[in-house]
Amino acid sequence: MNGKTETSHRGRLSSFEAVRIVAILMVLVVHCVRNKFEVTDPHTLAIECGWLSWEECVMASFGILGVNLFILISGWFGIRLSARGVFGIFFVIIFYRLLIGIAFLSAGAASAKEFLLFIVPTYLDWFSGAYVLLMFISPMINHYIGHHRRSAVKLVGGAFCFIWLCGWLVNTQPDNRMEYNLVIVVLMYAVGRILRFSYDSGRWHYSPRRLLTCTALILAVSGTVWFVLTRYVDSIGFGWWLNRIMLSRFNPVNIAASIMIVLAAARLNFRSKAVNSVAGAAFAVYLIHCNPFVFPYYKAVAIRLFDTGSAILYPLGVLAFAIATYMVSWLIDRVRILAQQRIEAAGTASRLSNALNRAVAWLE
Repeated sequence: MNGKTETSHRGRLSSFEAVRIVAILMVLVVHCVRNKFEVTDPHTLAIECGWLSWEECVMASFGILGVNLFILISGWFGIRLSARGVFGIFFVIIFYRLLIGIAFLSAGAASAKEFLLFIVPTYLDWFSGAYVLLMFISPMINHYIGHHRRSAVKLVGGAFCFIWLCGWLVNTQPDNRMEYNLVIVVLMYAVGRILRFSYDSGRWHYSPRRLLTCTALILAVSGTVWFVLTRYVDSIGFGWWLNRIMLSRFNPVNIAASIMIVLAAARLNFRSKAVNSVAGAAFAVYLIHCNPFVFPYYKAVAIRLFDTGSAILYPLGVLAFAIATYMVSWLIDRVRILAQQRIEAAGTASRLSNALNRAVAWLE
């Protein structure tokens, strides 16, 4: 993400940057599966679209970790609120709104009204809006966890238990809309901070190979169980409830798998300018493919891939499509970086720093 962290972008381990690349690929893959027909209820899928296949269930089990990994990494390094960080994230958001909006408007694929509504500054997708808010409240979270670690563990654990109870047993909506808010971002960020403190104190130092192997096995088994239960056991009453659990970022299995991947990255100590460069476009990839003008086309390609009907070609096609989407977005992001560097060189961002730094000092 483009927010400022305790460790600079250049100084961050490339193992974590590689995880960011994998995370956005996971998001791209799960959007191919989860939004294939704009339906998340397996019973509806069974009636209108045909069952989720085994490979879709397994891909979704891996793909749902993407957002968790992004936030855990932010928590691991810690966001340090700064004018440059705030300017950077807003610049990326506005840049791609304007770039894509103008392109579609020029091509006649969007009306002037749609373009104007889309570029309104108050409009933010759920993740961007939540992350911007997280940047502003992160000083308070960092301070609390740094000085009250034990109580923070109890508070975060209690919050997760409350969400599991209310979200799975009480909530009757056959989807995961309750997760698309600031709560998941704050809690996963707090988990990342707590995990970093625990790791630095000498805990959780396991073999990366063992951690990654366990993660792959757990998610493969989890996806297989999901497939078997929803398809062969109960497709009406139990099916949609299980679907909400399996596609939940709060699922304990998904949280544990995300944590194991981050711990493996911490143990893999390497640096690579190429990896860091590619990872720097991760947020741009998200903004481009989730753009309201672009996403219908992205989804249309996903449906075409599904129509191949092959258990081998479909997952390979989805992965190739996700990689191609990432690389095209990375190339486009080179233009954004040059534009942002020129604006920052002109001193535009530094004009905001004094007031914001005083506000941060007050919060801390």
